[in-house]
Amino acid sequence: WTATDVNSEGGANGALTSVAVTTTITVAAVNEAPVITDLDGGNTFTENGAAIVIDADVSLSDPELDEGDNWLGSTLTVVRNGGVDAADILSSTLISGTDIVVGVVVGAIDVTSTPGQLVITFNGNADAAAVDAVIRSLTYDSSSDNQQSTTITLDYALNDQNSNATNDLGGGAGTGQDQGEDGLLIGTGQATITIVPLNDIPVLAVTNAVPAAFVEDGGAITLAPAITIADPDDTNFDTAVIAISDNFEVGDVLSISDPAALVLLGITANFDAGTGILTFTGSATDAQYIAAFELVQYSSTLENPTVLDREISWTATDVNSEGGANGALT
Repeated sequence: WTATDVNSEGGANGALTSVAVTTTITVAAVNEAPVITDLDGGNTFTENGAAIVIDADVSLSDPELDEGDNWLGSTLTVVRNGGVDAADILSSTLISGTDIVVGVVVGAIDVTSTPGQLVITFNGNADAAAVDAVIRSLTYDSSSDNQQSTTITLDYALNDQNSNATNDLGGGAGTGQDQGEDGLLIGTGQATITIVPLNDIPVLAVTNAVPAAFVEDGGAITLAPAITIADPDDTNFDTAVIAISDNFEVGDVLSISDPAALVLLGITANFDAGTGILTFTGSATDAQYIAAFELVQYSSTLENPTVLDREISWTATDVNSEGGANGALT
């Protein structure tokens, strides 16, 4: 600080300035949190379809990192709200191995340490334009054949990884650049994705392929096919059809060896003598339908049946419990 007089007495030496005195201002740099802007998602993923971009117009900002135009050490994490789901496949259209490339490598991506979670760590090549390009490149896919939700929410966390923990606000010291007091700070956001489930077709398999043998006038024989049912997204079925598909002739009969047991399973049987088709109806589990299959028997009312092997086909129709757009499947 200095002051200059006006030389009011008209001194020959003119106006004079004082000797300077000083005071001190202490400047403390204080960290400010990063911000995720315009994140909402809003896109649709169809089960078994191609990966989708989550949000193409989201952007990132951070006062300190943007000022230096260098996002070295900061991290971006994305994971399903409510807890990680290993069936979620989070990635980027800019991925190259474990690198993220925007002209040059701007960071590393980790989607394997915790399946269903994505973590990107930016390096010294990551400027403001690059980090915006990266967050806009993120994609969602799913390996699940049994989608239980019509929408999912993804949580985003942008960590500035500030290494200065002076006057720490609770985050502690990060592994990135010194951005001022208060420790690391995290900006958050959420994106919602609409899920369109598709029903998966049930698969029946015969684990015991030994042919059953029928002798004229010998009484009905239980087929006991040892059938299994596999369906990724249904354990309940409402219809099954057992048909004599090859060499049927009127007089061939499919019946139930223990009708009372079938009733206890909650399943009803109806045989069409003109077509050789036995139909099961009733909402029941796969285990109950398998038990019903074990009750099916064959006989013939003919005194001179055609001596040709009868081929029996077995089908089951699920109840489409996940509400797949393609409906119930057989």
